[in-house]
This record gives sequence, structure tokens and C-alpha cells, in this order.
Amino acid sequence: MTTESSPSGVDHPLADAFRGRGALEPALRVLRKSSLLVTEFKSNARDGVVTGTVPKDDAYVVTLHLRERPSGAMCAEGRWIQPENFGVGNAGMVDLRMELMSEYAGPFHYLSFYLTRQALDGVADDAGVRRVRELRHQLGVGFSDPDPGTRSRLAAEEWAERVRRAEDP
Repeated sequence: MTTESSPSGVDHPLADAFRGRGALEPALRVLRKSSLLVTEFKSNARDGVVTGTVPKDDAYVVTLHLRERPSGAMCAEGRWIQPENFGVGNAGMVDLRMELMSEYAGPFHYLSFYLTRQALDGVADDAGVRRVRELRHQLGVGFSDPDPGTRSRLAAEEWAERVRRAEDP
């Protein structure tokens, strides 16, 4: 398992998403193990806009929001949309076969799980089940676990509370 805490020298598809777009760049950490790639993106910038463009790939990114998504917009294939329902503990999904750009106008903190088609096929093959053709999702709309008492939601809320406490003077 590899963990990186600095954007420089990180070799993976999401590392450059926010680089070179302006003065504001989020901190990032990377967890890499075999075909699993998780990236933590965090920015405490209250002023200014952080913009990121994700490179096209035969992959999906699933995000888990550890802090409510601030205002800002998404652009998919040239079409601007207003993200909604990205509260603490909610997740979102994007298909990287399309051209995507996101803007964040305020602090944010989320984990991105990078899922290549090859990795998804490998999991299906190992389990002896049919391969997944598409992961259905609604672009720009976050979703939550239908059972709000689940561990993932509680863990995200606990993490977000720790972040809030650490940021309060």
C-alpha cells in the first residue's frame, strides 16, 4: 500500500485534475493498492474558486463527501449543470468517458474512488458473475445510503465533525 501526501510525484489519472488551473489547489493524499486507487482531495480555501478537469478514461469515479460540497458548477461535455445533494456522507459518480470539469467556490473535502473498467471486469470475473456494462447514475446529483444508520454514513459524519472541530479557532 502506498500513501502520498503531496501532489508532486504522484502518478495517477486524478493527480493533475486541479493543477495549473490558478492559484488555489487542494491538498491531496493517495492510497494505492493493486487495482484500488483512492484519492483524498481537501481545500479549506474560503475565498476564490478551485477548478478541476478530469482526464477522459474508460473508468468511473465515485466520490464520498466528508464535507458538504460548496457552491460551484460542473460541466459535462460542454453542458453546465448545478450539482445537488452532496451533503456530508453522500456520494456521487461520474463516467470518465465524457469530458468533465468541476468548480468549487469554498472549502471541500472528499474521497475519490477511481474504478477502471478493467478493475470492475476483474471483480466480476473473480466472483464468477456477469460483467457490468454501465454503472447507472444521475450526473451532478449526490446520493445517500437509504439506511441513514449505516456505518459509512456515520463514519463520514464523524470524520466531518472532526474536520469542523480542527478548523474552528
